[in-house]
Amino acid sequence: MRIEVAKIEQRPLRGNFRIRDCVEDPGFNDSFTVKDCLVKYELYRISEAEIMLKIHYSGSMQLACTTCLEGYESQLDESFSVLFTSDPVEAEGAVTLEGKDGFVQVLTSDVIDLEQQVLDTIRLNIPMAHQCRQDCRGICPGCGKNLNEGDCDCVADTVDPRWKDLESFLNKKE
Repeated sequence: MRIEVAKIEQRPLRGNFRIRDCVEDPGFNDSFTVKDCLVKYELYRISEAEIMLKIHYSGSMQLACTTCLEGYESQLDESFSVLFTSDPVEAEGAVTLEGKDGFVQVLTSDVIDLEQQVLDTIRLNIPMAHQCRQDCRGICPGCGKNLNEGDCDCVADTVDPRWKDLESFLNKKE
């Protein structure tokens, strides 16, 4: 959903839209698919140079577990605000009214892409390490089997060569 900056007035422009089956794959580990997401927005002009955008989104997305690499569904329910300014100097020290959940952006176009704002915020809120479940066992480093499906036949007796000297030290102590 794109809105022309020239059409934004001081009176709030409110609405909602859905993002469905949108695959976001920037080419590295944080790819995800938004399954169904309802976005509610409010957009209004603060001054000639500043526009405030407030968004609340809720729904679900599909992620790949960083431990076992299996896909799983995660729920979305977040709010954020963006203060757009046409003055780059003002943007450097600006603070949004919303505090920690707010962003400041310089207007570089004559349209604001609300869907892209939501997708960028979702990407920023995905933790570096996220699991399909709290007790995810991951994959075996030896054979690659998903340990959530059962144990593998790999022998775990091998000692990392970097610890070999410590092992001999412990044996002397006994």
